[in-house]
Amino acid sequence: MVAHRARARWCIGLFLLALAAPTSVLAGISVMQQALKGQLQHKAHFMPKGELLTWLNDLLKTDYSRVEQCANGAAYCQVLDSLFPDEFPIRKVTYSAKAEHESIKNYKVLQQFFGIKGVTKHVDVEKLMKGKPMDNLEFLQWLKGFYDEQCTNIPYDALARRRGLGYQPAAAATFRPAKPTSANSGLPASRIMASPTATMRARTPGSAAAAG
Repeated sequence: MVAHRARARWCIGLFLLALAAPTSVLAGISVMQQALKGQLQHKAHFMPKGELLTWLNDLLKTDYSRVEQCANGAAYCQVLDSLFPDEFPIRKVTYSAKAEHESIKNYKVLQQFFGIKGVTKHVDVEKLMKGKPMDNLEFLQWLKGFYDEQCTNIPYDALARRRGLGYQPAAAATFRPAKPTSANSGLPASRIMASPTATMRARTPGSAAAAG
């Protein structure tokens, strides 16, 4: 009888150990994934603008020569579209945006999608829209790190996705927006900024398209 009880306790112990093992393994994998994401962001943070532009042009099939050409937000939006082509509302983006209110709409599309995906990266819309090289460089560096974290190497036809959106690199090169106001947009640029940390909720397949 005593031997039977001892064997029962031993079996229960093995069962509980087996249940605990997958959790510890998954926890270890999660820690490794977080470490890898940190390394990717750190690496991208120090990537020079020449390498960033090469990556961006290869991905989007564009010919940007300066990071400030991304100031109207369209290229940033399409990087997100390359990661989430079934979810990101690329048809709402205006690549040829020159006016302030057109660019604000692009950033609003980006920020709304950030909200849907749980990304809380701070985006200083006013500074980016002014076309300052350093501000656009820093955001592009962050976006490259985010891309490296989320990329699943799915096929992406940038030209087809952008068709009809008015990509004009020459116009983008001379883009010099005025300081954003609420007069044209109906929404101050500061109202569409997110909080200063960056996190990402788990991606849910088939979720509806609606983002520092």
